[in-house]
Amino acid sequence: MAFDSREEGADVQLVIRAQAGDIHAFDAMVRRYRRGLTTLVRMQFPDVAADDVVQDALLTAFKCLPKLHDPTRFAGWLSTIVRRRAVRSATERAPATGLDQILLGYLPAMTERLIAQERRADLHKAIARLPSELTTVVTLYYLDDLPIESIARLLQISATTVNWRLRQARVRLRRLAASCQD
Repeated sequence: MAFDSREEGADVQLVIRAQAGDIHAFDAMVRRYRRGLTTLVRMQFPDVAADDVVQDALLTAFKCLPKLHDPTRFAGWLSTIVRRRAVRSATERAPATGLDQILLGYLPAMTERLIAQERRADLHKAIARLPSELTTVVTLYYLDDLPIESIARLLQISATTVNWRLRQARVRLRRLAASCQD
């Protein structure tokens, strides 16, 4: 799949409008990237509150948006802010106490929810066995429903590379599934 320059152009226009003070334009950018950024934080920093980190980073990005000189670099600029916030949060976080661990274990009360979580955990375990560059694109594409072009901008790689990584991941996941059935 080729890179869609129309989507990048739409991003650039939204960034320019947001830099001019249009909060609705920035909100559109947030809706476009929040989910993928949250997934990246969860994957790379499982012990931090990903939603809080992303929210904090988005507020920082909004305040610093006038300093962004090249609107075409918005996605990479934003993901850098998120990564830095996640690192800071991971280093500041206090370890959970034994009581915290027990309480967290009892939060999901409904059986259906537990079963769904187990299935999702199995899927995440299979995906986690992939190399990290494949894990990231698979998670963003299949679990977060991000389009290839958005993944490419978010990870600062080409759409061709995203497609290649998705194909490689599918091949490896099929092999893993076949080996589990034996």
